[in-house]
Amino acid sequence: MSASQKAPSSMTASSHARPSLADFVPVHGRPNPVDAFFHAADHLRIGAIVHLAGKAPDLASLRSHIADHLDRLPVLRCVFAQDGWREQQPDLTHHVRETVTTCLNAAVGELTATPFDPGRSEWDLTLIHGYADDAYVLFYRVHHGVHDWAGIAHTLETLFGPVPRSSATIAPGGRRPTPRHYAVAARLLASTASRSTIWPLPPFTGSGQRVFHWENLPLNWLDHPDASRADVYAWGIARSVADWAAEHRLDFPRDAVEITIAANLRHPHEAAAVGSRMVPVRFRLPADDLRACAQQLLQVKHAGTKSALRNLNNAVPSLLGRRLTRQAARPAWGNLAVSSLYLRNPLAFTSHPVTRIEPLMVRADSYPLVTLAVTYQNQLSVCFVSDPALPGMDTLHQRWRNQITHLHHAH
Repeated sequence: MSASQKAPSSMTASSHARPSLADFVPVHGRPNPVDAFFHAADHLRIGAIVHLAGKAPDLASLRSHIADHLDRLPVLRCVFAQDGWREQQPDLTHHVRETVTTCLNAAVGELTATPFDPGRSEWDLTLIHGYADDAYVLFYRVHHGVHDWAGIAHTLETLFGPVPRSSATIAPGGRRPTPRHYAVAARLLASTASRSTIWPLPPFTGSGQRVFHWENLPLNWLDHPDASRADVYAWGIARSVADWAAEHRLDFPRDAVEITIAANLRHPHEAAAVGSRMVPVRFRLPADDLRACAQQLLQVKHAGTKSALRNLNNAVPSLLGRRLTRQAARPAWGNLAVSSLYLRNPLAFTSHPVTRIEPLMVRADSYPLVTLAVTYQNQLSVCFVSDPALPGMDTLHQRWRNQITHLHHAH
């Protein structure tokens, strides 16, 4: 997708033994505070726009394919409840649908704005075709209170991958976290729980609306000798925001652009777990120094630090967790949310290869901009979700693309 989409605030049978949903629920068997908070907002729907090459399949064969994989995907057969996850066998005639259209962008925009039906499992998969003779889309959506994007990656690889494994899990650490790892993790969590020094930007207030843009670039355009591709992506966001602020004459420090990164804490054995396995951590990135950005972001990449983050996050009492989550949703604590995920395995449906995966992300009201990048088959696809109340914020996708393009040609 190259054009933007707007949505109002209201858009708002395997052979092995069937596992119990209880094998996949979060800690203590209940939705964690983040899941509960996400679920309270109807518009927090995330997903994947999966592009495939070939003639669109018939709906019956797609439903049969999903039915054959339900046992390995508890997220497709559960319903969110405040006191625990409840199992519900999905009606695939409802959850797996079809849309024929001559305009893919319009179809995706309409589906993005459509809420889930109450009382049912909050996911759907829509076959979109008719806009091209030799291409179609499988648009998978799920409520963020039920799953995070690492979980979506596992769902996609289970449904369309060659092997039942996930590229969205971290490798288990070879040793327990050290005191140094805990010190780094505690510092990162403390920074996330503090008030933002930049956002919100008076006199601008949130509009409750969301503007969507997608950008697609060859992955090797993010190659740089001083930083990883994920670092270059995040730096490009920080640099673009700093340039945007300077153009609009806003008091915005280029040496400390605040961004929040969702650290994926899923273990391999939790690949199919429902709910979220991530924790937000905040960084202050220097917009004019890519190498310094990479050094900052290195803190959260170490397996020991991730294990420490996981242990500290799980140790927070649920009452305190709910309080901190509500606090983090206030405008004074919000900033830029920047996430990325890497899918290693080639995907396909029958003989039709998946050619591109574009993420669908959401934006909480306290965040002026949220971005999510998905790497698949040597291509990076980024979803930008901004608030139109901030003048020019909906150009951030173009600014980011220009920054990466300039960096690529300079090296």
